[in-house]
Amino acid sequence: MSVDRMKQDQQANTKTDGGAPKVYATVKEIKSNVANIFRVVDPDGYKKCWKSWIICDDGKKRAFIIENDIQGKGLLARLIGDRDNFFRGGILESVKGNSGKEFLYEKSHPELFQLVQQNGDATGKSGSWRGKKEFVFNVIDRDMETDDSGRALNWCQENKHTKLIKMGATAFDSLVDTRDNDGNLEDYDLNYQKKGSGLETTHSIRRAGAASVGVVSGPMSTLEKSYEKYNTEKETQLASAYYIMKYLTQRFKDCDEAMGTKFFEELSKQAEIEKAEWEKNGGKPYAEDKDVEDSVVHSSEPVSTKAPTNSKEDIKPSSGKIVPCESCGKDVDASAVTCPNCKTTRLAPCDKCSKVISAFAKVCPECGNKFE
Repeated sequence: MSVDRMKQDQQANTKTDGGAPKVYATVKEIKSNVANIFRVVDPDGYKKCWKSWIICDDGKKRAFIIENDIQGKGLLARLIGDRDNFFRGGILESVKGNSGKEFLYEKSHPELFQLVQQNGDATGKSGSWRGKKEFVFNVIDRDMETDDSGRALNWCQENKHTKLIKMGATAFDSLVDTRDNDGNLEDYDLNYQKKGSGLETTHSIRRAGAASVGVVSGPMSTLEKSYEKYNTEKETQLASAYYIMKYLTQRFKDCDEAMGTKFFEELSKQAEIEKAEWEKNGGKPYAEDKDVEDSVVHSSEPVSTKAPTNSKEDIKPSSGKIVPCESCGKDVDASAVTCPNCKTTRLAPCDKCSKVISAFAKVCPECGNKFE
């Protein structure tokens, strides 16, 4: 019997925990008080991580993935402490005192403690280093948007690529409930409703009704199945030691001084290992080496996925015939499944007769099947 990861993670969300990423991925923005329509792609391929927004040495807030379900806890998570054990071993470690829970370093290093506990903001509005749990999925966005020229378009359809959606535990729980009630998430569109603000914000994800604008009924088309997807494992990788050192060197040193630890020494050694690996791979610049504000999310290169191979015909690697790409207009081999210039999927098998045809065709020239 297969393991239901989504159900396990939903159940885990009921437990109390203190905590919760490169070319940028395109992320679907969930707008408040409106219908946000999308289709989940490869629901079992989602990944989970804990992300912290931290006020760095230069006073700017940046995102750091401190833990994930593949690599486990990173150095930054260990510096903060084990959230499953009263943050033991870290700057937020607490014990049971005479008057309730007491933090080991709150009195001895109040400013540093406040910086980690609440990003230096006693109101609690700036978040905490503890981080929040985040679930990352590939989705096909059904909503229209406007490009820089004012043209209305559907991004996924235009780029033949999925977007990412990133949700917290409450939205994830709602998603699992919908799956349990309505079946496989790939078989229907979803409506994500976000209402309220601050601590009063509610998140609800339900099967989208036919009356909702942009909803597509039935299974995904053959073309949609051929869209490129982001690699969710790479999207949720731990923040590199290089990235942490660039922005949190002083913070690490301050915590080490307060706790009598050697986390910065360990961080430095890890950064040297990363540097050697970086040079070994040709010195490609770190993707994380960018300033990141609340509106920007770290990501990695999209991972190409082949067009479906259920065709009865083989697509030859080269036809010897050069034609203009239907999307970008640049020269491309007529048999190229994906344009090497703009990465648009050009060829795909008809979902009725399986003949390989143009992904831009409205009617299959072989069997007459019509495409919307």
